[in-house]
Parts: sequence; structure tokens; C-alpha cells
Amino acid sequence: MNCSKRQYRTEKDAELSIETIHSLKFSAKREKHPIRYYLCDYCKYYHLTSKPANAERVELIHVLSFKALLKRNRKEKRKRFR
Repeated sequence: MNCSKRQYRTEKDAELSIETIHSLKFSAKREKHPIRYYLCDYCKYYHLTSKPANAERVELIHVLSFKALLKRNRKEKRKRFR
């Protein structure tokens, strides 16, 4: 599975990226700045986030899985109305 966010192979890579962004003030134009990294359940790489660690976690449904679910539901509805 592949995420659309930038991927970091190790925690150290993600941490260095955050340090670099903050030291260069690279993201000064943006309101949000990355403050931590996390391991993605889907792609198994690390991503950066501006959300604090205690923020409520939201699980995302992979687009293909969601489409498959919709397709299955449509088929079930058609069977009911026949």
C-alpha cells in the first residue's frame, strides 16, 4: 500500500527532516509545522505531522478498499430488490 505523504524509512530520517525544516525555517510560509513523526499502519514508513501526540487518531480507509466496499454494497442492494 502506498500513501501520498512523504515517506521516511527510519525514525532517524524523519527526526532529521523535522530538525532541518525547523533550522532552515523552510516551512515559515505555512501555518502548520511538523512537530513529530509517526509510523503509518498502511505503508509501514514514517510520516511527519503537525498534530500533537495526544490528538485523536483518525483511521483512514484506503481508497481501493473503500471502492470495493461500495461495489459490494451496491451488489447487495440489487439482490434485495430483485
